[in-house]
Formats: sequence, C-alpha cells, structure tokens
Amino acid sequence: MDWGWFPDPWRFVRCGWEPDARRLLIFEEHSANKMMPADTGRIVVDSLTFPDEQGAEAYFHDQIVYCDDTSDSKVQMNVWRRELGIRVHAARKARMRRLSYEWLAGLLTLALLALIGA
Repeated sequence: MDWGWFPDPWRFVRCGWEPDARRLLIFEEHSANKMMPADTGRIVVDSLTFPDEQGAEAYFHDQIVYCDDTSDSKVQMNVWRRELGIRVHAARKARMRRLSYEWLAGLLTLALLALIGA
C-alpha cells in the first residue's frame, strides 16, 4: 500500500508471490486521491472481506498489509490499527527504490483480472 494524497494517488494492491516461478500475481488494485485514512482503510477492509470459496459466507481476512514508510505514515497506520483493526506494517524502502524497480522488472507478472476478462 502506498500512501498518497495529491497529485500522487493512494494505492492499494493485493497480490501473491510464487517464488519458484519468480511470478507476481496481481489480484486487485485500488487508487484514490485526497481521501482520509479512515476512508482508505474502509476500502482495504472491504477488499479483505471475501469468501474462501464460491457460495460461502464472506468474512474479513486478517492479513498483514505492508505500507509505504513515509513521514506521516505512522499517523495513518495508527488510524487503520485502532479504528479498523487492520494489521499494518511499514515496508521500509530506505534507499532501495532503484533496486526494487530492477527486482520487479525481472519478474514474470500476471494481471489475473485481464486474464478472466474482468
């Protein structure tokens, strides 16, 4: 999850990692501008509320959400923890931006929604 306000967007992406295939599977993406933490947090709660199989009851999946470690992220992460019960952890980028981009460029990426025609 990347905090954003304007002009940079707030962005939340659900994905999976297949290390043996070096494949990143992208399931879902949400984007917004100028939204308060409680509002973006509700988007994340809704995204993490789903059934495990078709026809089953939807429930909140208590998954860790890794967040950008910007200067104001502690305040936003506290809102998510305290008000919405989301387990958030800072994803420390430090000076790793270029290395991260190179790592991502070397992966096989797959947008699942594009495959199923959604």
